[in-house]
Amino acid sequence: MKRAVILLWIVCLMPLSSWAACKLPAPPKQFPDGEAASRDEMQQLRQQLERYVDEQGRYLKCLDAMEKTAKGTGYDTAQRRLERIARYNTAMAEMSAAVERYNRETERFNLR
Repeated sequence: MKRAVILLWIVCLMPLSSWAACKLPAPPKQFPDGEAASRDEMQQLRQQLERYVDEQGRYLKCLDAMEKTAKGTGYDTAQRRLERIARYNTAMAEMSAAVERYNRETERFNLR
């Protein structure tokens, strides 16, 4: 009986721990002004953005794995699906905004 109770607790807490496993990466904090930035600053920004996009890719794969696990174990609910969709949409919006900002500053850099 004691073993069954412990197993039940582990199963109940497993979905919570899987939520914690997927952590939304932060976009680059500073974007240099393309009109005044040096080539090195722009290259550093590009490298930061590439790392960020790679991290976002891992985050989205983590969300996909969570979805497969939830569906496979029968713990998927409409609320959890909506939360996953919201997390996915947030990640995509942040990534799009960062790439757009990079493109703007790169264009300004190239026009000088």
